[in-house]
Amino acid sequence: MTRIQTIIPGLILLLPTVSSSQSLRPTVGSGDFSVGFRIERTYDAGRTHLRGDRYGSRPLQIAIWYPAHSSDSTSMTLGDYTALTASAETPDEATQAQKRAAFLRYRPYLSTDDAFDRVFSQAMGAVRDAEVLSGSFPVVVYGPSQGGSAFDNAVLCEFLASHGYIVASVASKGPYSRKMPMNSAGVEAQVRDLEYLAGFLHGYPNADTSRMNAVGFSLGGLSNLVFAMRYVDVDAVVSFDGTIGSSIGYEILQSYPYLDADALRSPFLVFAGNKFRVNQFKFFEDNRFADAHVVKMKGRNHLQFSSFNLMFSTQSQPVLDSYRAMCEYTIAFLNHHGADTDELFAGFSSDSSSPIFGTYLEKRATPAPPSEEEFYAIITNLGVDKGVATYYSVKASFPEYTMMEYRSFRDVGWGMLIERRLEEAIKLFEVLVDAYPDNPDSYRRLGEAHMENGSSEEALVHLRKSLALDSESSGVIQMINRLERE
Repeated sequence: MTRIQTIIPGLILLLPTVSSSQSLRPTVGSGDFSVGFRIERTYDAGRTHLRGDRYGSRPLQIAIWYPAHSSDSTSMTLGDYTALTASAETPDEATQAQKRAAFLRYRPYLSTDDAFDRVFSQAMGAVRDAEVLSGSFPVVVYGPSQGGSAFDNAVLCEFLASHGYIVASVASKGPYSRKMPMNSAGVEAQVRDLEYLAGFLHGYPNADTSRMNAVGFSLGGLSNLVFAMRYVDVDAVVSFDGTIGSSIGYEILQSYPYLDADALRSPFLVFAGNKFRVNQFKFFEDNRFADAHVVKMKGRNHLQFSSFNLMFSTQSQPVLDSYRAMCEYTIAFLNHHGADTDELFAGFSSDSSSPIFGTYLEKRATPAPPSEEEFYAIITNLGVDKGVATYYSVKASFPEYTMMEYRSFRDVGWGMLIERRLEEAIKLFEVLVDAYPDNPDSYRRLGEAHMENGSSEEALVHLRKSLALDSESSGVIQMINRLERE
């Protein structure tokens, strides 16, 4: 059998030049809910995007799967989803000719017209614009692969909706155009699109955004982790052979000046392909504050984590069973953490005889210290003494952990000083000195607080320490001279 490997914008294909009937959807199955699908077209007016030869607001064609009333209408086909890629960059529904052209570009990769028709006529599980089922449903934002369409894992998205989730996705595209780069700018563009989806779902019918989850494939399996680091109320994160497992993916994460592995507090699950180095997974090693699970899928290549790719070619039953297992474990993982439990997810077995799962790693989260914002909330709501005690407790448990940035914490103390809460200001500046002992400004601020409080001798001790670290500080010299004259 001749095999062709090629790259098409929005899809990586490794296709046989023969056709066959596909059986992915029946193998995966569905949950108790019928599934509806709709497209919402909007713009992110806060971001510019190149369309043609002009910049305008960023167009977003949002795909939404949702629990629906049962319908006698015909379900979507793979061709219906593929045709929607024609309008990913436009505010209007594409014409029939544009839709047809969107999937005709794949014709060269199938051997006959009959094979082409069979592939794109495969029935999916959702009904377009089906009546919304009343209720309150948790949500999932889904991140596609690099340059991928919103539908690159439509079978997974339908499966989640059939189990009572509202799923939203948007095509993966770069900062200013449809071209998606594999770099920090590309990841940031996708993260911001995921954040837009989260905001869009607020107020969406029946969407319970207090139960937010993030799922992604390939590059989307890196972007969804960054999303969860910033949208801190995410219940769970699932990555399908995500770029977070590669060296370039971790380098991209480390390029963020204000994020590191410890920023993720949401439990995460990674399904790993055959090139994923599970035992060299730096993010897993470095993250301390999230329950973590990594499972190697035996013999699965990267493309087999996408339902679009799987439905294009003949697949062995083990491949189909593997995809079904990932869908089933994803829903179990989301349900487990949506139940607001502190128990570690215990769904996997490390049994090496499993035909589907290989190496399995899990790690229980270390109870997380407060974030910077949470630390300041403790000071504001519970008092300075509680804040100081929290600082020293965290320092004892996590000596390498940075709980507050210098300037922002200095300004908290300075605010106390301005309000003439002098004893409290002194306590906070003592913490500042402890946290930043090599910064001359730490001692200056503590000295100033003592000076304002009438403790000249204490003030001089700290101001002289500041001067020893910065002998040219005219402000400190003036304060010392003033105190020495008194």
